[in-house]
Amino acid sequence: DLKVLIKNFLEIEFDDVIITKIDETLKIGNLINIPVLSKKPVSFISRGQRIPEDIEPVTLKNIVNFFIKELTENK
Repeated sequence: DLKVLIKNFLEIEFDDVIITKIDETLKIGNLINIPVLSKKPVSFISRGQRIPEDIEPVTLKNIVNFFIKELTENK
């Protein structure tokens, strides 16, 4: 499904990706798969229902913190 979705979106021009609802996913690997498959950088992520409060720019620090949090909470 992810490959088809990305293929369809690549038909329109875009520079960056915004990944939303990462707090609702069961598989956090798509944070890696989406930029690899689309060959586009992820510029923002959203991990909550409050907009715009829960949208944050992607930094190495907040991605690492997210993975650590997910791995420790979902043991």
